[in-house]
Amino acid sequence: MRFVRSGDIKTVKIPKEMKGENEAISIMKKHGCDFIVSDDIKFVIKVKRKHKNVHFSVFLVSVLHELGEITKEETWEAVNKIFEKREWSENLIYSFAKELLG
Repeated sequence: MRFVRSGDIKTVKIPKEMKGENEAISIMKKHGCDFIVSDDIKFVIKVKRKHKNVHFSVFLVSVLHELGEITKEETWEAVNKIFEKREWSENLIYSFAKELLG
């Protein structure tokens, strides 16, 4: 993605062996991250109670739309591609996208 390549967005991958919510928040603070993106529903729901800057991946798509970088049609195409890779039980993420994007 050009935003990552340009340096406008910095990504930090959390090692798989780090499973705790506190560890993720610690990494976020250590690296000066503005938010955490995850599609782990249990993680997002649990951590979001204490830290408002934890979001599902569709949040990034909505930010790109708000910045005018992608159209509403491109936004929904991206959301649908994300959703296609999920199981039916993860409808919560799609519902979140619908609410976020209107």
